[in-house]
Amino acid sequence: MENITNYIKVYEGSLDNLKKAEVKKGVGDLAWNLHSFVPLQNGETIYIHPDQEGIEGNYVRVIHSEWNCISVFAQSYFQLEV
Repeated sequence: MENITNYIKVYEGSLDNLKKAEVKKGVGDLAWNLHSFVPLQNGETIYIHPDQEGIEGNYVRVIHSEWNCISVFAQSYFQLEV
């Protein structure tokens, strides 16, 4: 079986000083998410990627999952921690 990291972008930096957010309840159950290669989990803690260059509008680049996968999602899917 092939390694999943062959198919995703992986964040290799430290997560220690990055802003955190939580996946809102119900997002993990959406059909498009369930069929994603690395789906978000309801209540999962994600990290805001330090490089948001090229990301516009209501989207945000995040780091998520046990593999520190880099993905772009709508900001409305997350509850930002203060």
